[in-house]
Amino acid sequence: MKKKILSGLGVLVVYGIGAFLYARGQEYDLPVVLALALAAGIGLFNYILGVFFNKKVFHAQAEMFTQVVMKNMLKRMALVLAIFFTIMLSIDLNHFVFVAAFFILYFLLQIIEIRDLQKNS
Repeated sequence: MKKKILSGLGVLVVYGIGAFLYARGQEYDLPVVLALALAAGIGLFNYILGVFFNKKVFHAQAEMFTQVVMKNMLKRMALVLAIFFTIMLSIDLNHFVFVAAFFILYFLLQIIEIRDLQKNS
């Protein structure tokens, strides 16, 4: 489990360096920095939920394993989208940066999560 969290944190470190450099180029404009930070927070939240939810089903049968993992991904996606749209509508931030950073992180962390599931199943 530590390896899974460390691989997700590795992606976030690389993202953090890129976000820092981008924000620096934007002269640390608050809406840009806020967008980058919130996207990272949502991505990390989703990834950690995935690690904990999927940890419980590793010893299940193959059919049940797939069903539970897919249901968990669907539930997490609904929760993350609700948080995403709530932030988009209620906080003044750079929407383009937020959407781009969110989707980049979301898909990178999903790839890592699926790769980890394949290794352990």
